[in-house]
Amino acid sequence: MNSALTALRKNQTVFLRLAEMRSVSDTAIALGVTPGAVSQSLKKLEISLGLVLFDRQCRPLKLTREGAELRKILLSTESQLSNALLELQQKSRTHPTVGIGLVESFMESVGDVLAKELFSLSYRVRLTSGTPVALEQQLIDGLIDVAYTWEIPVDKVNFSSSVFLQQPFVLVLPRVFANQKDLFTWRDDIWKVLYESNLPLIEAPRIADSVSEPTVDFLKTTGFNYRSNFEIEDNSNQVMLVSQNVGWALLQPLCLLDSRLPLNKLVLIEVPKHRFQIYKIMRSNEENPIPAIVDRIISPLIEQQLENGLKLLKHH
Repeated sequence: MNSALTALRKNQTVFLRLAEMRSVSDTAIALGVTPGAVSQSLKKLEISLGLVLFDRQCRPLKLTREGAELRKILLSTESQLSNALLELQQKSRTHPTVGIGLVESFMESVGDVLAKELFSLSYRVRLTSGTPVALEQQLIDGLIDVAYTWEIPVDKVNFSSSVFLQQPFVLVLPRVFANQKDLFTWRDDIWKVLYESNLPLIEAPRIADSVSEPTVDFLKTTGFNYRSNFEIEDNSNQVMLVSQNVGWALLQPLCLLDSRLPLNKLVLIEVPKHRFQIYKIMRSNEENPIPAIVDRIISPLIEQQLENGLKLLKHH
């Protein structure tokens, strides 16, 4: 660090008080030091800066032109620092940061509304999306307060979890199946029909072998190894490809709504019994009001969206 700047930081309190009081003895009393200590501090500062700051021939002491300019600079900097600190403190009091982690499909459903609602309540919002493993790590690191994901953490000591949402799986089929009238409702051999159709499964990209993905896990229970030539990230693109008779998909009602595409070119069939679950994950033994606030905001929204999605299935 520059030696002049170091000297200024060490001695600026004495300089500013002396510039205000214009008396070494009065400054010493105000600061609780000896007059000799005040004089010594001023001498060190002037030597380090290479400037004469006071005219010592005057009584009371008078600032030189350089001393007056330095005082102006220091007072301006002090004022700016004070204002910045006050603003930071006010933000900290009135705008606490809320950290929320959502799996990507959930982010599409509620992310924008959640951010707006929390901001209107004077919260600073940090929304992040990722895999269950990534969100769990962000909880460990304290970057988020709550995570909504499809996988329960292995660590049951440091985390608590509860089912936040259940929604059915929905088979999304192209209209080429429309001539098979009995495929408009569930039938037990439908997995065999799909397998024999030779149409590929259009699925989301598989994240990693270590991550349990509900859709992939569920399809394994059907007993068929479906051909999958397409891994498409976006729900809209998956639905669009199905509508173009390219393949078929297994989604959830909220994903269908997120696609914002007309569904009249599709055959939609709800898979009975099986449910896709979203879990709410929090750190254990932590009194944190944030998860409850988030729940109050997104629960009505999700319930309404899910109701709309189920109505869509019934009237499709």
